[in-house]
Amino acid sequence: MRIGFIGAGKVGCSLGKYLKENGYTVSGYLSRNYENSKFASEFTESVCFGDLYSLAEKSDIIFITVRDGEILGVWKELSLMNIKGKIICHCSGALSCDIFTDAINKGVFVCSAHPILAVSDKYNGYKNFAKAFFTLEGDSYARGEIKKILESMGNKVKIINSEKKALYHISCVFQSNLINALIYSGICFLKECGFNEEEAYFAVKPLVMGNIKSVFEKGVINALTGPVERNDTDTVIKHMGVLKDMDKAAYKILSNKLSDIASLKNPDISYDELKKVLEVL
Repeated sequence: MRIGFIGAGKVGCSLGKYLKENGYTVSGYLSRNYENSKFASEFTESVCFGDLYSLAEKSDIIFITVRDGEILGVWKELSLMNIKGKIICHCSGALSCDIFTDAINKGVFVCSAHPILAVSDKYNGYKNFAKAFFTLEGDSYARGEIKKILESMGNKVKIINSEKKALYHISCVFQSNLINALIYSGICFLKECGFNEEEAYFAVKPLVMGNIKSVFEKGVINALTGPVERNDTDTVIKHMGVLKDMDKAAYKILSNKLSDIASLKNPDISYDELKKVLEVL
């Protein structure tokens, strides 16, 4: 099957290159930014299309890899063309394929395919796609065809309910973007203690990487350490005394969640007093 891309950003460029490297035919790219589509087409040895009609005509599968807010607009343009029998797939983590309104009446097969992967570089991002776990949702034919392609390249695939798409995406955000916010806050605290930025990152790297390694080796519950897990109320009070505003609110919320996890690890310990402290301060 010939696979075309509408959108030549990091995800579209990386996914196209990954498919090309694994022997699939990439028909080419179309983007509002000509330089992006030109780069992507050269990168994947495919065609830089000048219009949507040409891309649709030369593609059996069309991946829409634009920003979430632009997917509906692209679909509205596509749906005016003769695309009967084609597979249309977007790569949004938050949106379901319900955005492809009236697809059944147009004889189009639709789905979404989202890689659980942070793609921050369109030049080298494709190198990490072999490790990506993909989630699919949509109609059975489209899902089945995309599933076969992904599994042929060695990727693990999970089909999820369209109604759970937002919850699924929240999971990815919690385990990716929100961790960035926590690390950023920690770096800022160290800078207040006199560290420069380079020193701060160097200092915390073994701590952060060691914790992540422990989580995936032992699971979250068994990997838990720190003052909350030890039921060290005095230290928690000291922490709350130096925090302000949003950092204090985040500390309280996350420490409450940690106390729930700690209760699972240490069922013989009561964390009620610590929870009360978090509520009061």
